[in-house]
Amino acid sequence: MLLALLMGILALGNIYPGYEEYAEIRKGLYVWSHHTANRLNGVPSWIVLTQNNHGEMQRLVDFCKMQGVDKVLLFAGSVEWEYDDYYSRGVFPYHEDLLFNVRFLQTQGLDVDLMVYLNDEPNNLTAYERMEEVAQIVKKLNKEGTNIGSLHIDQEPSKQNQYKKLLEMLSLSRQQCPIGVSLKPQWVRERLTDITAFFTIDDVRHLPEFKDFQPTKETTFSDLVLMVAPNSTMMAYSNEPDTILSLGRQALDSASRVGLTRLDIAMETGFVNNLPEEETTHYWIQANKPLWFKRFRCLGGKLERYAQELGLKTKMIVHDYAQYHTTLYCQSPALEKMAIEVPYLSCEGDPDTLISRIACNRKREVLDK
Repeated sequence: MLLALLMGILALGNIYPGYEEYAEIRKGLYVWSHHTANRLNGVPSWIVLTQNNHGEMQRLVDFCKMQGVDKVLLFAGSVEWEYDDYYSRGVFPYHEDLLFNVRFLQTQGLDVDLMVYLNDEPNNLTAYERMEEVAQIVKKLNKEGTNIGSLHIDQEPSKQNQYKKLLEMLSLSRQQCPIGVSLKPQWVRERLTDITAFFTIDDVRHLPEFKDFQPTKETTFSDLVLMVAPNSTMMAYSNEPDTILSLGRQALDSASRVGLTRLDIAMETGFVNNLPEEETTHYWIQANKPLWFKRFRCLGGKLERYAQELGLKTKMIVHDYAQYHTTLYCQSPALEKMAIEVPYLSCEGDPDTLISRIACNRKREVLDK
């Protein structure tokens, strides 16, 4: 199967410039849902994806194979909304469906992390102790042989007076199973010496990870996060290559300072919820899809080389499935019925499509004369 996949990549590489090298880079993918809207026919889109009644997981697999993805971070609910009905009872939402999906993805060669968050409001750490119960479910499943890589906790407070609760939540969860988070750009830039009015290392001395830790003037808040959540991903939210590289390198430096052996780097490809243009690569991709493949390879290569200099490993992660699919194939995966047989399609309104149409019309005018 791998040989057939490689042969297919080589063949497409002759037609789609830059695709072959891009596809050969093994990458990860955030999977919150399969639709760019929150609901599909009145049902939360992530639930429709989890129930997988119409081949949603097979389409995800097909997309992953075409785009060179070998790891997914699969959404499994939030404590705010799912605790009473599910997590408090020792199960995930739509537990049997979710387990089927995890095992199916694994049979297709994909590593799987499960992704949850605490509360809708990033700075609301109320009831953070409940996250430990979610981690206990992962622990039980892994003991039974499910092989979930990590519990990815996507809660990103920006208010420093919430940092103590964040680290307490992560430390509790870590006692149960491997965990990771999405590293906020603010955290890799923030030195502890600059935020002492709101947070100091003494606030978390009671946690085992920090009992004997002595910060230096270089210590950033991300260092502390990585000490309790070592399977994390840096969110390099930007449309500027230099900023993406800078954020990635700062995060890798942070990982190196606390003795980790790897840290993954994610790029934002989204466009919903009024996401500022300067925080996403969506408009790069839309403007020139072949060039996007080359840019991805270039950025990934530079970050991988920097990681190697530090003795680290890294993987590029794409955020996220529904939006990336929509940009590449013109529709969200929830609405698209055509099989995935090419790396991308030219969509109505894409700049390259407009250029092609103008060129085609000019050629027709010449022929008509």
